[in-house]
Amino acid sequence: PNITSSPDTNAYVNTLWQYEVKVADLNTDSKLSFELLNAPDGMVISPQGVISWRPTDLQINGHFFTVKVSDGLAQDTQKKRVYVNVKPRILSVPKPVALTNLKYEYQLEAEDANGDPLTYKVVRMPKYANFDPETGMVTWTPRKAQKGVNDIVLEVVDSHGWSTLQEFQVHVFNNPGTRRLSFLRDTISLLALIGVIVWAVGNK
Repeated sequence: PNITSSPDTNAYVNTLWQYEVKVADLNTDSKLSFELLNAPDGMVISPQGVISWRPTDLQINGHFFTVKVSDGLAQDTQKKRVYVNVKPRILSVPKPVALTNLKYEYQLEAEDANGDPLTYKVVRMPKYANFDPETGMVTWTPRKAQKGVNDIVLEVVDSHGWSTLQEFQVHVFNNPGTRRLSFLRDTISLLALIGVIVWAVGNK
């Protein structure tokens, strides 16, 4: 017998990984038997040569296994390595409230248990908001027309293509400081006008 197939070498935590071992055997009347050698915990093989495994979060990174096929007289073995990946984990929590005409900032922070380099991406962002993919920083100065609920969706991707989304809403309210400043300006203007009138009346 001769093993002719090759497995997918990437597996994911808590996700079923399977590999059907295919064999070419010129002795068509022989019965094949399959066996796993030096396999990680939880990996099993069926009598038909289908390997199944659901790796846990304690089994990340590389694992070797060997499969042996025999027709009772001769045999063939195949040694392979499977890399177990886990999704990136987002650590930061965004502020849920922003004020009009006031700068809003959010620093996206994430970690990867595999130690893979991470890439930051923006999926959805309010108008006038900016996102720096190098640092993961969101900056935004909401405008009056953006009062209410605004959706933001960010994505963190590892070097194996697995990603984690962070979806959140920012509620924008009118900046009370703007009203106070406007009231203060109006009050100062009114007092100045009254002062001018009083001065003019007093100098008649």
